[in-house]
Formats: sequence, C-alpha cells, structure tokens
Amino acid sequence: MNIVEPIARRAVLQPNKPALIMGDVTLTYSDLMANVAKIGANLSEAGVRSHDVVAIVAPGLVGHVLLTLGVAYVGAVSLPIAVGQADQGEVEMIEVCGASFLTHSRGDGFKLDSVTLRGQMSLAMLTQTAAPPVPMAHVEPGEICRLFLSSGTTGRRKPIEMSHQGMLLNALLTGIEFPADSQDRSLLTLGPALLYTMMFWLRSLTAGGAVIAADPTPLEALRKHRATFVLASPISATSLLKVAQIEGRLAPISDHLRRICVGGSAVSPALQGLYRKHLCANLALVYGATETGLLAVADTELQQRDPTATGNLVAWAEIQVVGEDGKVLGPGESGRLRVRTPGLANGYPGDESGAFKDGWFLSGDYGTLSREGVLHVGGRGDVLNLSGRKLDPGLVESVIAQDSAVLECVALTVPGPLGQPQLVAAVVAPQGLDEEALKQRCLAAFGKNCVPKVVILESFPHNEGGKVLRREVQALAERALLPAR
Repeated sequence: MNIVEPIARRAVLQPNKPALIMGDVTLTYSDLMANVAKIGANLSEAGVRSHDVVAIVAPGLVGHVLLTLGVAYVGAVSLPIAVGQADQGEVEMIEVCGASFLTHSRGDGFKLDSVTLRGQMSLAMLTQTAAPPVPMAHVEPGEICRLFLSSGTTGRRKPIEMSHQGMLLNALLTGIEFPADSQDRSLLTLGPALLYTMMFWLRSLTAGGAVIAADPTPLEALRKHRATFVLASPISATSLLKVAQIEGRLAPISDHLRRICVGGSAVSPALQGLYRKHLCANLALVYGATETGLLAVADTELQQRDPTATGNLVAWAEIQVVGEDGKVLGPGESGRLRVRTPGLANGYPGDESGAFKDGWFLSGDYGTLSREGVLHVGGRGDVLNLSGRKLDPGLVESVIAQDSAVLECVALTVPGPLGQPQLVAAVVAPQGLDEEALKQRCLAAFGKNCVPKVVILESFPHNEGGKVLRREVQALAERALLPAR
C-alpha cells in the first residue's frame, strides 16, 4: 500500500493530463512518475533502503512532492525540514529522528555541515543522473512513510509518525468533504511540509486532478491556471483579500474558483464575511491536527448561523470531551478533546506521555461538542490566572472577535504596575477599533475585574501553517505596553 501506487495507476490511465503546475512549467502524470521513478532509482543507488529516514529540504511545492514520492517509492521515510528559517531547532530533528540522508530542491550549492549524514543529494542530481531502474517498494499498510513535525506554537517540536495507510486514508477522507476529479485544479498556498498540504495534493493526484503551486504569487497562479479550489491559511487568504480590496472589486476575485478552504487558526467573523465577499462565497473553515487529520468543517451556513463555531464534526471522526479525571463529559460541557480517526498517526517516536492510547489521541485543545456535532474549540488549556480568577483565553477571544473591526485577537496577561497579572487583548484592526465598546462587551461577559487593556498591533506573526505564534504576540504586546509603565 505504497502512497505512490494510486498515483502510478493514474499515470497509466491519463499519462498526458497535467499533474503538477508551477509557473510556466507543467508536469504531466507521465512526467511525474518518470521523475519519481528516477529519484527512487538514484536514492537506491546512493544506498537508501526501506525504513531509512531521509530529510527533505524543499520549500517549493513541486520539489517537495517529487522528493516525498521519490523517498516513498523506495520504502523510505521522509522528514521535512525547514532549514534556513528562524527555527534552527528543526535541524536538530535530523539527529533526533535518525535521518541518514538529506535531499533538497535548492539550487545554490546547499549543503548541511552541522550534522553527520551518509549522503546529501539535490533534486537536480536525482532527476538528471541515470541509475539502473528499481521497482517500487512493496510496503505493509502500517509501515511509516512520513515523520511530520508538530507546529511548535507552544513549545518544542515533536516528530509524528504517519503510515502509508494513514496518509492515504487522510487523503481519501478529505476527498469526501472536498471532492476532486480529473477536472480539479487545486492551488495550495500552505507550506508543503504540512499534513494539510500533503492531504490535499494526495487527494488531487489520486483523483487525477492538477496541483498548482503558488508561483510566482498565489493570485497570479490562481488566475493564470484557472484554479477551481484553493487551500489557504488565514494569512495567505488575507493577502489575496488585500489585493481584491486594492483592485476595488465588488465581486469575488476569480470567476472559476468554486471553493476556498482556510485552515490553521481561528478566523474572526469579520474576516469570514470578507473572504466570502471578495474571494469565494463557498468558504470552508477547517480544523484538525497533524496527529489526526481533518476533524471539523464550518461551511457557509454554519459560519453565518454561529460565527464562533469551529465546525461540524466530520462523519469519520470521533471526539470525546473529557475532564481532568479522564471521564467523558456531556454535550456542551467544556473539557479536553480526545480524538479517534481512521487516519490517526502512529504516535510520537519514543514518547511516553500517553497522548496516544487505546486507539485514541489526547489533544492539547479544549472545547465543547454539542449533541448535534457542532464543535467549539476554546484554547489549549493555558488558563489565564487573574489573581485567582481563571479565564479560558479562547472564551475571551470569542467575545473580542464579535467586533466586526477585529480581524485577529489574542487574550493574554502581562505583569501590571504592582506585579499582578493584567488582562490584555492584542488585536489586529486595520480599520480602527472602538476600544470602549470592546471593553464593555468583556465587562458584560466576565465582570469588572476582567476588562482587558487593548493593544492594537499591525499584524500577528504566524507559522507556515497559519497558526498564530502566541509567544511572539505576547512579546510584541509587552513591548507595546512598555512606554505606559
């Protein structure tokens, strides 16, 4: 059950249809499989064997797809690494995960000297050098094909094992909510190393559709290649939105885009409305995790009926809301989320935390689940302690986000004048904000001791998956408050 197999079958059925599109370059399914087989042959010639871990440094979507499939072709395990970004801790993951080879798509003579490896190979070398062909490796369904890295928004990143079966199931199940066929043209603007991105390009390629890279820009790719579907983070969707507003468009930015899917972090009601108006009326907001795959989808009807909802639980996922004692709570009660899905990751290598147990994954997220299956996620248990009064930051943020001027918000605490914790609302509101009205809403919801000090920031920092980097927002808010102390 190699993840390459269904794509190889597509190449037999439709060899001349476009598979990967990047700028002016189009790879057909025949081209795609020829390159994947050549990469596999050269990796095998270099000594890569089944179960070896191969690090991939490929910031571009097309190079990432080719190297990922080439590594899987020989039964090895790919490990995406974002070398060159601020988080150099990722380089350490090469040793933590036991990678013995590195492949990359960079054309600048790149070489990683800080770790010991058996071989480092460029995409150009792997696709241009002739090596004796090798058959695609047969793998058992539960064998690992990928080591994803957790988002790292709250601490040190962890490797997450995903099997061939789990990856294909996630792609197949994603296709239930977001159907694809040979006419599908999917533009993917999220980072290529993410589970979401891989789920969606596997969904497209196994269905015979085309995958479009955001090159040279998402907007140019969207219009030039007539994308029918866009996968975006809030930050990349907002960049498209800004272009639409500059152009002064009253209609959506494209007449052939059928659906846009936004995931990575919560989207305020104000942004939801702007996305539907200027990008695509058929907007889907998605929630999930690298460990679980897709869990909930908020369609347009739910967004308009309950803008604070995370989404309707997908049919194949089970979620239990549990208390601190591990007991399952009732509908509407708030607690920690425990998840079971067919595409659940195998676990964290060498981890003894108990997050994966008896087929379930104990998430770090907290929330509620209604009897009808509507999920509200309210933070990660990082409760704000205001001199004895404890507040869930997710609840505070949901109240703040009701303001139509607020595009993003984070609730946090900073030391007050006497050292006591002070509630702060960090917000992004480009069109200005009625701070007094915001404070009155918080007063009504939480009482007089929980009225936040408002800090307006130009923008929030995000990781490549679109999640807000809360610790960095904390630092920005504290710096903004320094003159007032």
